[in-house]
Order: sequence, then structure tokens, then C-alpha cells
Amino acid sequence: MPTAPAPASAQAPTPTAGGPNGKQAPPSPPFRCGTQDTTNLDGYSNSWVLGTGTSLPNYEPSVNSYLRGCWIQVDMAWNSSNAAAVAYAGDGPFSLLAQVAFLDTQQRPIIQVTGYQLAEIMNKFGGYFAGPSGDPRGDVNYTASTGTGAGSIHFTLWLPLEINMRTGVGSALNKNSSQTYTLSVSPALTVAAVFSTGPTAADITTNPTVTISEDGWWQPQATDVSGAPATQAPPAPNTWSYWLQSSYTGMNGAVQEQLTTGLGNSLRIVAFNIYDQSNGTRATGETDFPNQIQLIYKGTNLKNWPKNLWKTLMGRAYQLRSGTADSAAGPENGVYVLWQFAQDFGFDVGNGLNYALLNTDQGDQFQMLGSFNGAANMFELVNYIATVGNPAVLRQQR
Repeated sequence: MPTAPAPASAQAPTPTAGGPNGKQAPPSPPFRCGTQDTTNLDGYSNSWVLGTGTSLPNYEPSVNSYLRGCWIQVDMAWNSSNAAAVAYAGDGPFSLLAQVAFLDTQQRPIIQVTGYQLAEIMNKFGGYFAGPSGDPRGDVNYTASTGTGAGSIHFTLWLPLEINMRTGVGSALNKNSSQTYTLSVSPALTVAAVFSTGPTAADITTNPTVTISEDGWWQPQATDVSGAPATQAPPAPNTWSYWLQSSYTGMNGAVQEQLTTGLGNSLRIVAFNIYDQSNGTRATGETDFPNQIQLIYKGTNLKNWPKNLWKTLMGRAYQLRSGTADSAAGPENGVYVLWQFAQDFGFDVGNGLNYALLNTDQGDQFQMLGSFNGAANMFELVNYIATVGNPAVLRQQR
């Protein structure tokens, strides 16, 4: 299990006298008071020919003090001569990215997901944006053309390291050009991975292209405008927000599965991503998923609910307004998210104080019970937080 690196030694500041009356100096303002968000196109733009098995070079973010995450844009286009009735496979167009992995300076994975999971689980349900606005399908520039004639694809994905914008907690220290992070993007290798009917190859005018920009915080000045010492780093340094997963194959009939991903750390989001074993679709995986699901943690019922209630409450938590699956404001076929560990301050998931995180130990009992209606493959995708020392440091809001 990945763990956070050991922290640098630090000594708590000592209050100093502040004037002839011996008053103590004012406390340092929070980190966010002395910094600003920076977004930079870092020179990475690479294309491949769909169906050729081409790989893409890795991306290494430039030094920018603290790295919040990366923006990944994907484009493709074809001309009006296209005679094919373009339609997408189950996870298209996001399956243009077969896998996205963010690695630490020791080349260990912090995030390792599919393009669909990054788009429609992490972005839509990860609690990084208000309401449904995180869904890439709802982006004002989103395009995924169908039918004959000219068309194009454009979508933008957020790859997050930071947990909460209010504090910057989770942002990665990024000041050493000799110890860089790595973002690895693996492209789709076949047309069938993206399209049920693809555009005519001869009419493609823009091959699939990935463009990456980095997002971060600049280094605060030594003091703020009042002369008080400025806080130089986000709270809980050496904190990492992981998105990793486990797979469970051939789930059929009554099951009682021990869920292990992330145990020993603080759980923030737990998501289940289900595909039918025979046809590989989430649409049939939706039908396969149990009608009644029980989640048990350390012998206590965490949830024991019908899946239609689960979906209803997900819709309310994420402000979904459509009953149409796989749409910008609707649910996702074969995706069920346990969001409660990221909701403790108002109604927006993720806009919290880290009070509700489920702090776990390795070996804890965390089980799913239910009866699958057909043979399915299930992925348990978990966002868990690893920090140094007592997890209570994550509740610091300075």
C-alpha cells in the first residue's frame, strides 16, 4: 500500500513581541491568502493514428512551486466526405484514452484509471466541482459528433492532486527540476475501443491529439501586505490523494466480497464501475448489478439499500437533473458512488473540511453483499488520502 513520504523536520514558530506594548504578532494568514492559481500550457501536444498501436511520450510537469493537477484536452476531426454513420462504443469518446497514470518522483502510481473513469467517475463524481459541472459532457466546448458528414471530438479532463481548493491540501511540492513527476497517457489502440462505427479513415483531418496544461499555486511572498509572515505551504504537507482500483471478475449470483483498496488510509470516495462479462458494456452491467446492496464496515451496516434509492440519492447529492443515463446531467450506467466521506460542509460533495473521511486500518472488514443478476466484472475505484502522522492533520484549515 503506498504511504506518504516522511516529512521534513519542522519547528513550530514562536510568537514574537510586536511593539512597545509587547503585543504578540498576528498569526500567519492561511496559505491561500498569499498565493494565486497558475495555469500553463507546457508545450505537450502529441497525436497518434487510431488503430496503429502507437504510444505517446510521457509528460513531466515543469517546476511551479505546488502542483494542483493537470488539464488534459483531446481532439479529433473528420471532413464532410465521411460517409460512415459515426457512433460510439460504450465508453466513447473518453476511451480514446485507454489509461491515464500519474506517477510520483519514484515512479509509483498516485492515479491509475481509464479515460472513462477519469471523465465520468473522477470528474463527474469526485467532488472537485460544484454540482454536475464537473462532467466533461457538460463542458461548453464538449463535442462528440455522430452520423455522416463532418464531425469532431473535443473534451477536457481534470487530473486532480489537490483535495480542496479552500486550503490547497494535497497539492504536490514541485520545486525540484531533477525530481519530476510523470503523467503517462496510453492511447486507444483500436478503432473498436472508441467507435461502434468510426469515421472513414481517409476522411480524418485531425488525428487524435492530446494537449496537457499544468495547474498550480505560486510560492507566497515571505510576508503579507500587513507584514505578517505568510504561510509558505498548504496544510498537512506530504499528503497524497490516490485514485487506484481493484477488479473483481465473474461476479454472479450471491456474493460477499471483502473490499481492500485504500484500507489503512482515509477513504474519501468509493466508486463501483460494473461491466457485463459477456458483452463488456456498462448498460448491461447496470442490469447485472444487485437490486439490493449491503455494505458492512467493521461489523456495522454502513448501507443496506436498494440500488434505485442509491441512484436517487446520488442524483440529489450531485444535483443531477436528467433520467437519461450517460448524459451530462444524468446518472452513469453501471456506476455507483459512495460519496458520504467527502460531504460534511453544505450540500456540495467535496466542499468540506475533511471531517467525514473514513479513517481505516489495514485488515479492516469492509464488505459488499448482494446478488448479481448476471455475470459481471466490477471495478472498485477508491480515492484515499495518505498523510504523515495522525489523519487529524487533514482537518487543519490553514
